[in-house]
Amino acid sequence: MTAASPAAEGWAESLAGWALPAELLASVDQSPYAWPARVFACTATRRSDPVTGPLLLQLLPEAGSLIDVGAGTGRLSLPIAAAGHRVLAVEPNAAMAAELERGTASMTGSVAVVRRRWPEVAAAVGPHDVALTANVVYDVADIGPFLEALDRSATLAVVVELTQRHPWDGLRGYYRSLHDVELPDGPTVDDLVAVIGEVIGVTPQRRDWPSPRSLTFESRDALLELYATRLCVRDDRRSELEQLIGDDIEEIDDGAIALRLPSGGMTTLWWEKPANARAP
Repeated sequence: MTAASPAAEGWAESLAGWALPAELLASVDQSPYAWPARVFACTATRRSDPVTGPLLLQLLPEAGSLIDVGAGTGRLSLPIAAAGHRVLAVEPNAAMAAELERGTASMTGSVAVVRRRWPEVAAAVGPHDVALTANVVYDVADIGPFLEALDRSATLAVVVELTQRHPWDGLRGYYRSLHDVELPDGPTVDDLVAVIGEVIGVTPQRRDWPSPRSLTFESRDALLELYATRLCVRDDRRSELEQLIGDDIEEIDDGAIALRLPSGGMTTLWWEKPANARAP
C-alpha cells in the first residue's frame, strides 16, 4: 500500500478481538485454530457451489490459468482444472495440500500445488488470468498487502469468496456459556468491501448467496472431537459440551451430521482489471 488504509487498520483491529484469552489457550493441549483436513474434505464433498465456480468459468478464457490462494483440499480448484484450465493452488497447510494432491492423482487436469504462504510466495508464481481466494481473508490481519498481491497476480480478474460474518460467529454463544468469553461481531463482508475500495481503488461486484451448512462429519464422535478442540473444552468437561450442543446437532444426507449454527450467508466479490471490465 502506498498509504495507510483506515479500513484495513479497522479490519486488523476487529480480527484482533477474536484472540482468545491466553489462560484459556494454555488450559488445553490442542490449538482451537487447527483445520483438520479430513473434516474439510468431508464438508467440501457435500457443499454446493452455486456462485463462485460458475463465475470463475465465466471469467476465465479458453484454457486459461487460475491461481487459488488458500486452496484447501481443492473444492474450487479441482473442478476448474477438470474443465480444461491450468490451476496453481497455493496452500501452506501440509495436511490440506496433501489431500489436494491426492485429489489430483486421478484427474487429467493440470493442478500444481505450492506449499507456501501468501503473499510471501506471490513474486515467485507469476501472473495468471484470474486470482481467487476463498474463505481465507478472516485469517489475514494484514489484509492490504494480501489483496494487493492478489490484484498484481491477475491479468483479468480477482475473485474473493467469504462468509458474510466471521466464520466463528455462530460459536459466540457457546464461548459465552462455556468460558464467559465475549467475542466480537465483526469484521464483516461490508468491512472487506471498504478495504478493497481503499487498497485496490475499486468497488467490487458482489453476489450474496445462502450459506451452505456448516462443517459436516461422518460421526457424532468426530463432530464432538472437533468442537471440543474448537471450543477449548477439556476432557473433564466433555459431558457439559455434549449437553450444550446436543440439541443443535442435525442429521443430513448420507448419514452425515452437522452442528446447526446461525447462518450469516456467503458472498462472492470480484473485480476485473480495467482493460477487461465487463459484467459477467
